[in-house]
Amino acid sequence: MASPVRALLVLALLGIVGSGLYAAAFDAPFHFDDHHSIRQNPHLSDLSRLDLSGLAGYFSDATQFSGQSDRAMYRPLLLVSYTLTTALVSDLNWIAALHVSNVLLHIVVSWLIWALVGAVCADSRRASLSRTPAAVAILAGLGFLLHPLASETALYISARSESMGTLFMLLTLLLWRRARVWGALICFALALGCKSTMIVTPAILLGFDRLFPRLPPAPLADTSARPWASQFLPLLPFMLLAAAYLIWMQHLIQASLVDQHVRSGLEQLMVQLHSWVYQLKLLVVSHPLSVIHPVDTRPAGSGHLFGAFLCTSAIWVLASSRIGRRIGLGLIVAGMPLVIPSVIPLHTVVSEHRLYPVLALSVILLVCGVKHVRPLTVDKRFQYGWVGALLVIWSGQAAANVDIWKTEISLWHNARSVSPLSARAHEFLGDALRRGGQGEQALKVLQRADQLYGGRLEIQLNIASILLQQNELVKASDILYSLLTQYPKSPGVLYNLALASRQRAPAEAVELLNRALIARPDWPEAIMERSLIQEELGQRDVAASSLRVAVERHADWLDGWVNLGFIEARRGNLAAARSAWLQAQALSPGLTVVRQNLAELDLLESAGPPTQQP
Repeated sequence: MASPVRALLVLALLGIVGSGLYAAAFDAPFHFDDHHSIRQNPHLSDLSRLDLSGLAGYFSDATQFSGQSDRAMYRPLLLVSYTLTTALVSDLNWIAALHVSNVLLHIVVSWLIWALVGAVCADSRRASLSRTPAAVAILAGLGFLLHPLASETALYISARSESMGTLFMLLTLLLWRRARVWGALICFALALGCKSTMIVTPAILLGFDRLFPRLPPAPLADTSARPWASQFLPLLPFMLLAAAYLIWMQHLIQASLVDQHVRSGLEQLMVQLHSWVYQLKLLVVSHPLSVIHPVDTRPAGSGHLFGAFLCTSAIWVLASSRIGRRIGLGLIVAGMPLVIPSVIPLHTVVSEHRLYPVLALSVILLVCGVKHVRPLTVDKRFQYGWVGALLVIWSGQAAANVDIWKTEISLWHNARSVSPLSARAHEFLGDALRRGGQGEQALKVLQRADQLYGGRLEIQLNIASILLQQNELVKASDILYSLLTQYPKSPGVLYNLALASRQRAPAEAVELLNRALIARPDWPEAIMERSLIQEELGQRDVAASSLRVAVERHADWLDGWVNLGFIEARRGNLAAARSAWLQAQALSPGLTVVRQNLAELDLLESAGPPTQQP
């Protein structure tokens, strides 16, 4: 067991290296799922102070994971971490704080790998392992820290569920190795609160005990009992906790396995054969790196089936020898975190962040396994030389990935280059270009995505939205009326069609927005557009009333307060206009239009008659 001073020195070393590698990503924007799970999540809308009643909801309601209720996931500790991160930084850049804390989590996981390599080697019955150089454990931690395959988890805020889950999984393993069973059980519960894939942790504990037996024996073990009982009985509390978790999560499990029709069972098997071979390749050669990989767009072909056959055959041959059985068991243990994603038919089959716990276990198993099978007799200078060269190559790849993740446009440009036939890569690139003000390029990319998908509502809505921004009202209306016949109750179709009809038929636009709000009652943008059109139709009292209700419900809605001020000012209620603009100024002190409007109000009030009371 390392001394506290050595542990702190190793943590400091990893912290310096990790911060230097990922510092350029601290000012990166939100990406991908960050938008619906963080930026647009109303349950995280007030992160400036710690609200214990709000935190309790994270543990009881899976829909609080996202701003979209159909994306419910039970990850309460992940939501707590978002809240704690922003509560600690107060008014500072909270996006940067989330990125910094992501990197810090990655550093701590790397430190735990160092600790576990030392613990597993020290626990071994082989005396040679107890003399394992400290440098080997440090290199294991550095290798994981710099590995390019781990970079997505450090760079992508929503991938924090992987780093947190892996952290508590490794803590469970470390405490288990040190015979602190109740501490390990608590850490296992915390791992489940981060991500459901960590339910395989008891199997990982068993696998490590088989590969690297501990001295002394497992806690709670009865050495007089049968061998299987002495192995499984100590894990009984963990298995009971896992069973309770499955019962608690049964409604989400049913939604994932039964209600979600992504692909058939045979298709799922074929896709997973492809993904397993591809993920093994990524673990060995981490290139190319991308948020979307071509395995999502290509069905399993003969080459992938042959690769799966070769892998299976190699494991079968290895199983005939003692060393081979150890290698096979090591592969099974390392691949355990992929069990749940392999069973559930996900839209994105290969994600680099899902390989994060697999990579962590692989590093530990590889380093400890090599020393266990045959202590290295090669010249140490040669050993450390090629390991150092490998670390330099990995850090270069990780640094290149940092550049890719700096903007959403560069991220999805890279995804499209890696997966040119992926409709999702084109879709998200088009959306990023649209939000970046590059409408013409976005339109071309989205049209290509529409061709690859064969027609999809969300993409056609984005195309119509760009046409509306370009004032191509006729083209946008043609698309939207066609969609309306297929999706008569879609709030997105109704909303965009109202925008297209606003100039030509404002009364029809109001009716369309009313229908959209029936399907999605608490939609701030639709309420605001309806209020603005109602004001144009002379219904100023109705417009002001409905918009005021919306802004009071969404107190941090800047555009709502600004437009409410305009409506109140035009209906002559200058006091109410001032109140609305002061709210907007509190949300965005530097907003020029608000400062100008308040200054004009001062002039009007000093020269005009008394104002109405709000």
